Amino acid sequence: MTIDLEKKQVSLSELKMSTSSVVMVDGDVIVPDVKPDIREILLAEATAAVTSKELAGGKLTVTGNVMIKVLYVPETENENSSKVKNMTAKFEFKDSVDCPSGELAISVKAVTEHVEFSMIHSRKMNMKVAVAIKVNAYAPKEITVCCGVPADAGLETKMANVSLYDITADEQKDLIIAENIEIPSSKLEIDEILKMDVHAVKGDCKLMNNKIMLKGTLHISTLYSSIIDGYSLEHMEHEIPFTEVLDIDGLAEECLCNVQYDVKDVFYAVKEDVNGEPRIIAIEVLIGASVAASRTVEMEILDDCYSPSAKTRMGKSKVQLNELINEGSSQLAVKEIISVPEGMPAVDAIYNVSAKPIISETAVEDGKLYVRGNLAVFLLYVSKEGETPITSLVEEFPFEHAIGIGECSGKVMLGSDVSVLSTSFTFNAASEVEIRCNLEFYTKVIRPYEMELISECEMEETNEEEEQETAPRLIIYFVQPDDTMWDIAKRYRTTFGKIMAANQLEDAGKLFPGQKLLIPRA
Repeated sequence: MTIDLEKKQVSLSELKMSTSSVVMVDGDVIVPDVKPDIREILLAEATAAVTSKELAGGKLTVTGNVMIKVLYVPETENENSSKVKNMTAKFEFKDSVDCPSGELAISVKAVTEHVEFSMIHSRKMNMKVAVAIKVNAYAPKEITVCCGVPADAGLETKMANVSLYDITADEQKDLIIAENIEIPSSKLEIDEILKMDVHAVKGDCKLMNNKIMLKGTLHISTLYSSIIDGYSLEHMEHEIPFTEVLDIDGLAEECLCNVQYDVKDVFYAVKEDVNGEPRIIAIEVLIGASVAASRTVEMEILDDCYSPSAKTRMGKSKVQLNELINEGSSQLAVKEIISVPEGMPAVDAIYNVSAKPIISETAVEDGKLYVRGNLAVFLLYVSKEGETPITSLVEEFPFEHAIGIGECSGKVMLGSDVSVLSTSFTFNAASEVEIRCNLEFYTKVIRPYEMELISECEMEETNEEEEQETAPRLIIYFVQPDDTMWDIAKRYRTTFGKIMAANQLEDAGKLFPGQKLLIPRA
């Protein structure tokens, strides 16, 4: 006789692939005709953004752009002309990775890890940029779990609590933040914007069904030149708060969510104020918002069952599941000293400090998750020494962050992201600058495992009178190591209650090897 088990369908998302690769982008940046020749390169920066992804024939093709920004000292003999110039360029990149077939949701992120530059001649420079590409591919997965048996089936049941880990969303959405920023009255009016750094810091995020409300702040640092009363450089900072609501399927209030912002591109133009002076900057920032959300489905499932009055046969099926070991955010404060090397001009005033963390290793050791990498710090400063008006300095500092996760055996999948919450500095002396950087890490540890789920149950027809006649009237059983009361009751097709009553036991969990038990008939 087949028992009509109570079953439930559970929809999950299965991580089918997680891989990363590095693409080297190499190209020449040519000075525009309207710009003067290069005498010295002060700073060259690069950011990467994915523009398309296409899956065909088991290959995922990712294309994108690398945006180049260069700050340089021009060759000029005119004292009143600009002493610093900038230029921009854009390179394309493409990469292909093997990808499983089928219905997949694919998440792709790109970030620049290393930048090298060199002058070819006064109107051309070469750039080499290492772009790291991270790909996650998810497939929908349906599993069937048994969550009970009919009340009239006459079966003894053992239930188990399970936690099913599910990644509900992993998407990138673009945001455009547009604003007019004004030059403070204490600053001179703009002749030319030389450098604009925009850093997006996330604020509180609110999850709703299939929606998320994002909050954050744009930190804007602007370096520009002015020709009022002779040539001079000016620096100013602004903050722009923003709020956006995005539609993302799979989000719910109970989800854990990680949001990261990447500034993909910045567009700006100088405008005149009501007095006709160039003191307003119209800025438009393209932000890539990466939203990753997960949930843990807690449920009670049928772990085992048997009939005291008949032989029971169960069918089981194996499924691959994920167990969440650890997930969440944590912070690390990094404090380092930058000393100006010999031969470089001493620091007189600092225009701008920015930091970029790059993760090089994620590993589980001794009950902790370690995230290691390097923090690249970019320092732009002015000095009364030397021929150039400003000088740049880049230093890299190693960091290590440890998160306690407890005992974790077997193969695990690790995920880690890092972002900069804030950067500040103190000018200690002519040759030292103390940098303080607060980093936020979002990490997860997932253990894949195989689980047997009950799929069917059958009871065999038996002759109860014949079984009663052949069954021994008294069974004495000596408890073996690792025995449980459930195992013993099932083996002799009796019940917990009868064994405990016959042996005057109060706690079914307190068994010890060698203990003598009387096993009554069911």
